[in-house]
Amino acid sequence: MHVFAENSETVTTVYQFEQALNDEGVSEIHISGNLIYKSELNTDKTIVIDSGSVLTWNMKTGNFEAGLLVINGKFVVQTQNSVVSRLHVYGTVENNGEIEAPTGGNCYWHAATTGDGSFVGMDRTYVDYGTLPEAMIPDVCKINLIKDITQTYNTYVTLDESKLSPGNTVTPQVSNLIDGVNVAEVFDIEWENPPSTSPLSNEPSYTIPVSMGGRKA
Repeated sequence: MHVFAENSETVTTVYQFEQALNDEGVSEIHISGNLIYKSELNTDKTIVIDSGSVLTWNMKTGNFEAGLLVINGKFVVQTQNSVVSRLHVYGTVENNGEIEAPTGGNCYWHAATTGDGSFVGMDRTYVDYGTLPEAMIPDVCKINLIKDITQTYNTYVTLDESKLSPGNTVTPQVSNLIDGVNVAEVFDIEWENPPSTSPLSNEPSYTIPVSMGGRKA
């Protein structure tokens, strides 16, 4: 159970919540009751959703990030019912209660999450690789491998052309992946070799046979 900090404030309304966010003397905000918050949030304060309480974040598009979000009650990410609705949750989360992302728009969960609470997502819920234990992620959710989805929804695979000589070992460089992603585990790599060699699958590197024609070093 989370212990109240010395400079903590308990709020029961959205107005009190916003006042506490703007108060430099408050470092920890306890939410008591049921609040529906309809704005972006970017704070270094600790926010605690008390047991039995619910914080619903409801927007079309926006970001939510606290210094630490402690969930002893329930946190609901309520996206609007639109394919262009995108809500992003960042930061650090200690989940001892419930996280729920109802259907509607797209929810992107980027927050490193600990605790033994439950996580309920839908088919438009995207959980960053490594942020939640795999057993806690519902099968209907999708795992996001893209580091920066604000710039592009793609990864790019490149080879160093100067290394493409018989006898050299080449390793593709995959950009815009979340740190810690094992390329060999998440991509089905298949190297197309001359008929005289056996194809390699799921190998992140490949040694070009000396017998292969082409540029020599």
